[in-house]
Amino acid sequence: MVRGGFILMQEELYTIQLTRRELGLIKHYSRLLFTNIDDDVTPDGCSCTGSFPIEKDWFGKDAITNLYRKAKTITDTHYNNDEELRLDKSLQYSTNLRSTWLG
Repeated sequence: MVRGGFILMQEELYTIQLTRRELGLIKHYSRLLFTNIDDDVTPDGCSCTGSFPIEKDWFGKDAITNLYRKAKTITDTHYNNDEELRLDKSLQYSTNLRSTWLG
């Protein structure tokens, strides 16, 4: 639908169930996208390739912004910090790097 020169997309809303770690992963990656959302604009206002051009082109900056804000709101409401969203440290592969390097 076009209104006032703008294309309006009617979007369906979906409900999904996520574990705390799945939610943490969504927050983590959406934060990366959100943090770099305007890196395709140079200080003088010109455009350049920037980071994540496919995500911006395919889904739009509004979708990136909304996903990050929703994930952040949910996690901030239910968890004290991002570490609570991660795999327990005793189960993390990276906590045992020394033994993997020694072979």
